Amino acid sequence: MKFSKIEGFLKKTSTDENELFFSIAQSGFPVYISSKLNPVFSLSCGNNKNKAVISTIPKSGTYLVGELLKHIGFELVKLNVRKNNIRDFRWADLNDFSNLGKTFPLHHLVQMILSGQVIAGHVEYDEYTKKSLLGFQKIFVYRNMRDALVSAMRHGEKWSVFSSDRENLRKREGPEKLLWYMNSTLCMNFLNTSNKVSGWFNDENTFKISYENLLGDYGIEKRNQSIIQLFKFLNCEKNKKQIEKILDATFSADTLTKSSKRTSNEKFWNDMVEKEFIKMGFKELNAKLGY
Repeated sequence: MKFSKIEGFLKKTSTDENELFFSIAQSGFPVYISSKLNPVFSLSCGNNKNKAVISTIPKSGTYLVGELLKHIGFELVKLNVRKNNIRDFRWADLNDFSNLGKTFPLHHLVQMILSGQVIAGHVEYDEYTKKSLLGFQKIFVYRNMRDALVSAMRHGEKWSVFSSDRENLRKREGPEKLLWYMNSTLCMNFLNTSNKVSGWFNDENTFKISYENLLGDYGIEKRNQSIIQLFKFLNCEKNKKQIEKILDATFSADTLTKSSKRTSNEKFWNDMVEKEFIKMGFKELNAKLGY
């Protein structure tokens, strides 16, 4: 919807609606119009009566969980959601560096999400976001920060918007590579984001699940039981056999930010890396997440 088309609505709408239309116009994101004549990001929705949001430590399975929820009546709206900005992946992928985060306040974004839809990203935890997400089923996914750190480095090596970052990472190996990354702006952004979203771990109204549990590191039985509990949280009952089929389909899917293989931190770790890990506050954050 172009700004010129929105402008005609403004005198007929409330202040909050005016602000929503201005956010749409300023972002330049295309929108759909629902049957109730409201702007929405997608008309496709599942039969689940809930709206859901997945907030994660980066590189903890953000879109993996989104893929999982497709099997219980949700449609994933392909956005990467933050507190005050979003990236729009409805018609783009990670190669499209022109599609960097654009300003779009969360309290406006949630007005454009329908029942049976799920949004995902790294939404920080504070009073504003909690208020904005009232009425949403909230899911927090987290991961051991040692592995998340290495996975974030691999992600930066492949997808960083700055070619100099990609080149610096690609010409290094082992602990030297990780130490360079830990002293980069890329890593500081990763750490800041992780700290800001970590508060969801202690929120009593949020369902929490670790990446390790999702992948069965603590045993298949515990993993399956956690998925059953997640589905119950979203008002959907599935038996163990159904869960196994859903998990098989989920893990074979090619999700938005999926890596080629699971990250191992062993070849990147030494005493110098561990000292830097502690100095930067990663170990403290790990403890807050139960590691």
